[in-house]
Amino acid sequence: MKKLSISIFGMSCASCAAKIEKKLNSFDGVQANVNFATSKANISLDNNQLSIEQLIEEIIKLGYKAVLQTDSAEDSKKLEVAAEQEYRILKISFIVSVIFSIPLLLDMFVRMAGFHDTLLSNAIFQFILASVVQFGVGFRFYKNSYKALKAFAPNMDVLVALGTSAAYFFSIYNAFFNFTNGPKHLYFESSAVLITLILLGKLFETKAKGKTSNAIKKLIELQPDTACLISKAPSGSIEKLIKIDEIVLGNILLVKPGEKIPVDGEIIEGSSHVDESMLTGESLPVTKNIGDKVFGATINSTGAFKIKAEKIGKDTALAKIIKMVEEAQGSKAPIQRFADKISLYFVPAVIGIAIITFLAWYFIGGNIAPALISAVSVLVIACPCALGLATPTAIMVGTGKGAELGIFIKGGEVLEKAGKLNAVLFDKTGTLTEGKPSVTSINPEKEITPNKLLYYLAVGEKHSEHPLAAAVLARAKTELNEPIPDPISFNSVSGKGIIAEIKEGTLIVGTKKFLNSNSVNFTKSSSNTNTKAETIIHAALNKKYVGNIGISDEIKPFSSKVIKILNKMSLDTYMVTGDNKLTAKAVSEKIGITDYFAETLPEDKINIVKKLQGEGRKVAMVGDGINDAPALVAADIGIAIGSGTDIAIESGDIVLARGDIALIPEAIRLSNKTFSKIKQNLFWAFFYNVIGIPVAAFGLLNPMIAGAAMAFSSVSVVLNSLSLRRYKAIASKDNNIEDSEKESIYVKTFALLSFLVLFKSIV
Repeated sequence: MKKLSISIFGMSCASCAAKIEKKLNSFDGVQANVNFATSKANISLDNNQLSIEQLIEEIIKLGYKAVLQTDSAEDSKKLEVAAEQEYRILKISFIVSVIFSIPLLLDMFVRMAGFHDTLLSNAIFQFILASVVQFGVGFRFYKNSYKALKAFAPNMDVLVALGTSAAYFFSIYNAFFNFTNGPKHLYFESSAVLITLILLGKLFETKAKGKTSNAIKKLIELQPDTACLISKAPSGSIEKLIKIDEIVLGNILLVKPGEKIPVDGEIIEGSSHVDESMLTGESLPVTKNIGDKVFGATINSTGAFKIKAEKIGKDTALAKIIKMVEEAQGSKAPIQRFADKISLYFVPAVIGIAIITFLAWYFIGGNIAPALISAVSVLVIACPCALGLATPTAIMVGTGKGAELGIFIKGGEVLEKAGKLNAVLFDKTGTLTEGKPSVTSINPEKEITPNKLLYYLAVGEKHSEHPLAAAVLARAKTELNEPIPDPISFNSVSGKGIIAEIKEGTLIVGTKKFLNSNSVNFTKSSSNTNTKAETIIHAALNKKYVGNIGISDEIKPFSSKVIKILNKMSLDTYMVTGDNKLTAKAVSEKIGITDYFAETLPEDKINIVKKLQGEGRKVAMVGDGINDAPALVAADIGIAIGSGTDIAIESGDIVLARGDIALIPEAIRLSNKTFSKIKQNLFWAFFYNVIGIPVAAFGLLNPMIAGAAMAFSSVSVVLNSLSLRRYKAIASKDNNIEDSEKESIYVKTFALLSFLVLFKSIV
């Protein structure tokens, strides 16, 4: 399935996004998600008969401009320039609208002061000024309305065009064609000021939306533009400055002190300290020597070194992070689906309400003026923008804030699920422990020396990639004064052990159960209970038991504190491990977990997740290895440790940039906080329209007040989302899980001002 992103220009409200999404999803093999806040369509395409160009053409037919997003830096720059140009045109339009609207607004105050025969009150003068605003500045609304109606999908532009046109043309009628006696009210200032206020709201909204995507911009800015290429020449090595996109795999690059590392690679010469804070959030520089991996956009602090380029372009760690954040910010929470359905039918419904309002006022009161003003107020105050911005802006800010902390949340659905969690299941090795086991005891049978047992195990485990095998080989390297030969043959049985042919015969290494299944008889001494927090590896040569070794893995310093924090958050904690029950019990008691699952195979982890889910629990699985990937997928939320394997990271719903489990409660808290903002935004967006439309329909709202309130509603939703930027990480502060962040004042301010506006208009 091909995945692509299309930038869309010209969307005025959530109805536009819903309309485009519905059209794209009408094609077989297309799964589209159109995000009003990001102005993007994220598309999964599984149809060889349908081209990207056709999809773009369909969007253009609906009246919008569409451009395919690529990984090219040049294309990204073009899109950025196009967005800036769109904002600049909007800003100029607003300034022109203000200049021509102010005299019309001043006339209202001049009349209130008792002056009626001034230039400001001249009908022709007002007509000229209002016409510039209505058809010059306001042409965008007519143009977009025409395209929307042509596609049978009315949007906010239709509401604005109808409302302002009604006030404008009724004023023309009263000024030049109404020959009856009595006062002839002009509403030129209403139409002009409405357009001005709507443009002001769009200006604020666009600016605020730009701030919500700052996380992506900051990540992109981390990338260096150039790199120093080392190439060979007859006279020696030559240094050449090249652009970052000219680097190819295998290039040798020189990184000097203070420079950003251009791509992911391995140090082949030199050493230094590298600031990896942009990747891990860890402020202390990391020592790097020959053979160590380094990552693009991290900063070389001290010495110079050479690296061999191993990952470039979209394969670098930074590029994957940017992609992860982009996909998250372009996603939708399930709660948004309801709002999307409403947005799709919202504008036609509002037009219907406005018509009913006009007819009711006209036939009941017999006067066209109040009927028209009430209908215009309904059209103007009803704007689906706030509904469209409620979810995506909160997701953008929340996921962006998470990225700053080293927490990568993969979308709105994850945020919604996080709020329902009540259980967290931890893999032990590499998650609660350091994942760097070491041999702590060697227990041979009487006829075998400790070194001979260590030798057998080292030969047998030499071709194994298991962390326990690495511990055996590391101990053998320091203890034995002889080279370790390769085994004649080697076979690994996942989660159980290995069978290897060595010079001395058939070696079987693994759990007691594994050796039993291979007809190995244990001696009485070998069956002794081990009470230490060790993993015991048993060994048999030619089916004769030769002894065991104990391997322990140091518990991470923050593990017990994290468990306490999660428990205080009303989350039950569990541990799963392949270790024996005694080892599992010792580790869990030290950490503070009362429930654990021992002697599990990789496939057992899925069954444990399903067992907990069957008990009615919403489960988060935390892991870092390949064998954790299935359980990460099966859990309600998979939390992958970023220092783990690529497959675990791909399988996780939340990825922690470093192996710091202190980020786990932080990730859950931030998810809950973000989803709370989504619910607040949606509540106020619905509440605003539920209250505002009836008030306008009953003739209690001036169109200009309605225009100001409409503009304020969208801006307030975005500002409420932006308050997430003030979120402070507290999980590492002495078990304190109380939120030190003050509750956002934006929602309360919005509620107060909304009621004041409505109250004032009624009075």
